[in-house]
Parts: sequence; C-alpha cells; structure tokens
Amino acid sequence: MNTILGLDIGTEYVKAALAKVGKNGALAILAVAAKPQRPGAMRAGAITDIASVVATSEEAIMAIEEASRERAGTTVIGIAGELIKSSTTTVNYTRETPNSPITEQEMSEIVKKVQEKAGAVARETIATETGNKNVEVRLINSAIVSLTIDGYKIMNPIGFKGADVHILIYTAFAPLLHIAAIEKVSAELNLDLLTIAVEPFAICRACLGDNLDANFSGIIMDIGSGTTDVAVIVDGSITGTATFSIGGKQLEKDLESTLPVWITGVEVALEEFGPDATLPRNIYLCGGAASFGPLQESLALGDWYEDLPFSRRPVIHLLDVARFPGITARKDIELSATYATALGLVRVGADTLEGAPEEHGLRAKFSKLLQN
Repeated sequence: MNTILGLDIGTEYVKAALAKVGKNGALAILAVAAKPQRPGAMRAGAITDIASVVATSEEAIMAIEEASRERAGTTVIGIAGELIKSSTTTVNYTRETPNSPITEQEMSEIVKKVQEKAGAVARETIATETGNKNVEVRLINSAIVSLTIDGYKIMNPIGFKGADVHILIYTAFAPLLHIAAIEKVSAELNLDLLTIAVEPFAICRACLGDNLDANFSGIIMDIGSGTTDVAVIVDGSITGTATFSIGGKQLEKDLESTLPVWITGVEVALEEFGPDATLPRNIYLCGGAASFGPLQESLALGDWYEDLPFSRRPVIHLLDVARFPGITARKDIELSATYATALGLVRVGADTLEGAPEEHGLRAKFSKLLQN
C-alpha cells in the first residue's frame, strides 16, 4: 500500500496523520494521533531536545500504526518558527520567440534566479535577527503558485508556446541548524524522509487541492501553543506566509496583557503581504488554540483590521478540514482543525510523489526545477 505519513512536530504536541494515496492524488486518511511533548523539547516551534522529540514522535507513530495496521514509511515533516523566511516573487517577461515551445532550460533559468535572489534576502534577514553573520540557510519549499501564458492559466509551462509569461514563485528558507535537527529526528525514527515542508504552506496546499481553476481566497491562521503561522491565499494563489512567536500557551497564561500583543503580531504579519492588494475577508483558524474564545472574539469584533487593506470587516471561521479537496476519512476518524497541518503535510507528500513514476515526463521535469 502506498502510504504517506505527515508529522507535525509542535511545541505542545506531535500530531501525525497516515494516508493512503489513491488515483489522481486522492488521499484516504487511515489514522491520526496526537501525543504531548516532554517539557523543554521545543521552543517557539523549533526543536531544542532531539531525544525528547524522537520519543514523543515514536509514540504518535506507534499509535497510528496500531490504529491503521499499516507501517509508516514515506514521511513529510513540517517546519515552522520565526526564522523561516518566505516570499512570493512575481516574474513578468515577454519571450523573444513566442512561436517556440518553452523549454526546461528556459524555466530552470527563471526559477534559479528567483531562488538565488530570495535566498540572499532570507540569509541577510536571518543573520540580522540572530546576530550571526555566517548563518547557513537552505531552500525548503519552492513552488509555482500561479502561471499564465498569454492570459491562460497553465500548470506546467514546458512545451507551451506564447509571448507574455506571468509567474508567481513561492520560496521559503530555513536555518540549516533547524533542518539538521529535523533530519536527525527522522533518522532516529528510521523514517523515509521525502521532504521537509513549511507548515503554513502545507495547510494552504490542503485548502486548494489539485484544482487548477480553484478560486479560493482566505487568510489561514494556524495558532499553536508557542507560535502563530499566517498565510494568505488569493484566487487560488499562495501570496506568502509569516510566523510570530506567540501562541495559545502564552494567551492562556496571561490573557489580559498577551492578547493585545498577539493582535499586533497578526497586524504586522499581514502588513508583510503589501498594501497594494486587498486582503481576503475570510479568516480561517486552525491549530490547538483555534477554538480559544477570547481570541476569536478579538478577531471578530475588534478594530485591529482598520489600518489594513480589507474591504470590509473580516469574517472569522474555524477551518473545516473535513472539506479539504481530495482528502477523505472514515466516519470513526475525527478530523478536527488541530490536524490541519498534518493533513497539509500529507498533501505536500502526494504532490512530491506525483511525478516520480515518470522520471522523464514533462511534469516530473518541471517538478525537479523547483527542488533545491
């Protein structure tokens, strides 16, 4: 059975989802599980005690293997935290030879230039924030979130002809230290690590599914125990992600003083997406603290949005993961908003595997262009 394990290593819990991959990328969830982290295992979404995280992750994996009676092998692990730097770059150009098909080399040069430029910015930003001028970063995710040729939306441009090309490329970078910790956890658990994925990006992929014409728009807020991840989707395109280190644990401990700071964090995160485009009105909450009443009330009734480019007051929803396109589960499996990241990681895994059997196919070649 072709299965994918999504492993969400959070500050308070390790959450796991195991899925069977069916035809056309359809995902059937076989089991989910959540196990509490040991004290001191994580800090602001980053691993600080590898042995503790390994022990808790093993408990979560054993729970889903027992429930599903399947072995967890091919795995996607999430990464989050303030030092994850992402951006969406817009590329517009007119081809000199519009009657010739777009080649792999042509696309490779564009993607490489964008990745190099975004990597330099991420490295400089992380170096400033950490005070470490020699910090090493690695590309985690790179994806074409929108591509049109002469006004027509295309999934894979290789082989198409046309003059005017418009591309939005999402890139995300993380410090090598954080990546190495995740790779160590995977090795200790003897997992087949397929890829590491930025968690808010993974949730966005789950929201969009594989519909090329998806026009979903919304703001996704994944509110964990120690961090909050924010992502914006406009007309089916992921415009960017951001993270700040305040979550449910701090809010519950000192609500009166922390909630205004959290709201400010939301404002700052949304400001990063630029003042030119109107922000989507619908906000979808997920994660362990998504159901926290005072937090929902502040978002729904407060005036925090007035200086941001919203057309009207935002509407707050709890993300309904049961409606993720192409993801289903048995009735006895409870899929709550707390599992949004784990399900998103499974979706990223299916994306990554999709072109693998046809190594020389156009889709496989295009996928390889986006890999670091």
